[in-house]
Amino acid sequence: SGNNGVGAIDPNVRGVRPNYNDERVWRGPVGSGGGGTGVASGDRADKLDSIMAGVLTAAADSLDSLARASGRYGRAPGDWTKTDKSGNKWGWDQQGIRLGKVMIPNALLGLLPLNAATAASMSANPTAMAREARLAAGRADIQRMSERGMGEAEFKRIVKEMDKRRDAERRERLRAPSASVAAPVKSIEPKSSDK
Repeated sequence: SGNNGVGAIDPNVRGVRPNYNDERVWRGPVGSGGGGTGVASGDRADKLDSIMAGVLTAAADSLDSLARASGRYGRAPGDWTKTDKSGNKWGWDQQGIRLGKVMIPNALLGLLPLNAATAASMSANPTAMAREARLAAGRADIQRMSERGMGEAEFKRIVKEMDKRRDAERRERLRAPSASVAAPVKSIEPKSSDK
């Protein structure tokens, strides 16, 4: 099968297959005609035309990025808003989050209680996310064990109360009149065979 882009049809390959045909991502060797230009062979004029097209495309892309960053396309840099039919802005710009007629200022957003751990968990860094998951699991284990410890302390308190109550009841029974009139204790003499 031919190299016709990412996910090219090949009976032996399942899913997406990596490819280097997009000039925005990978620059092919100069003069080879590769790199997504579609020119595999031809005379020197075709190769030169292919090289110039790649260079001009890269330059136009860079100039377009600079123009967007400087706000030449009708938006200020950092303005990620969209205006609806009634003229209300929705999105985030330099002043704050805009939700139609309501705006939440950036100064108010700065007062939100976000710490480094929250910021790390909001990142797309897989290593930081794995570390945060391990820390969260550890915190959950500590919390669960502390709750279990409080349960054991409560259990010990209840056992002590039951012991005190049982001792008080035993003392009460010993003070009762029926306890003073007890049957005489018989002495058991050992038999001669036990000696």
